[in-house]
Amino acid sequence: MHLFVAKFNEFQSDSNDQEGKEGFVTNQVNRKMRTGLPIEDHAHTIYTRAMYEKFYNELFESGKYTIKSKIGQDEYVLTDARADMEDAAAYIHVRLQGTDRVTCECGLFEHMGMLCRHALKVLVHLDRQEIPPGNILHRWTKDCVERSLSEESKSSLIVHNDKLRKKMLLDKVFEIANREATLSETAFHQAMDAITGSSSPDPVLANSDYPNILTATFTGQLQPTACPPRTILGGRPPNTGLKS
Repeated sequence: MHLFVAKFNEFQSDSNDQEGKEGFVTNQVNRKMRTGLPIEDHAHTIYTRAMYEKFYNELFESGKYTIKSKIGQDEYVLTDARADMEDAAAYIHVRLQGTDRVTCECGLFEHMGMLCRHALKVLVHLDRQEIPPGNILHRWTKDCVERSLSEESKSSLIVHNDKLRKKMLLDKVFEIANREATLSETAFHQAMDAITGSSSPDPVLANSDYPNILTATFTGQLQPTACPPRTILGGRPPNTGLKS
């Protein structure tokens, strides 16, 4: 059992490190838009780096489809531009549910939580600027980790995980540094005082006699202690060599 617990903790720590690296790359590396569509910019804003790449692939593939007809006010029929028009299986039906959600019979969103190329084709055709809120799966967004943790569980993790505390502090520093708003002088000094205070020595060492090891009292003043005696190396003395 103890081997299982040790391996599980190792796996969890490795998973957290990989997630932290991916989150850092997502927040710090700005990717260039490749289509120029507003909906792509919105996906880049809300999705993680890996999820954005999948979204871009679907958006790119949507160019292969054409809107064949429209049924009513909220249903569109799409087909592959290169497919045989007489094949009934080549037609894909996409239905709009107001402005909050879009569904497609291919079932990609229900399978992995991302819009398919057929739905994106309809949204681009309608000049939608953003992904519908009902089609944004929270688990693929950048702020998933922060919002998924409750305040109680987050505080518990912070207390018992020094690496997580430092990671969250670093993320917050990058977030503040990348803001366009001006940082006030009062907030700057408060932050610097907090960081300086957190780097103070351990209270246990501060209250112990550790400083007395480094200094000694001499004639009422604190003087540094002398260096330890130099170690004499072994070997033959230099004056015992053979004389010619």
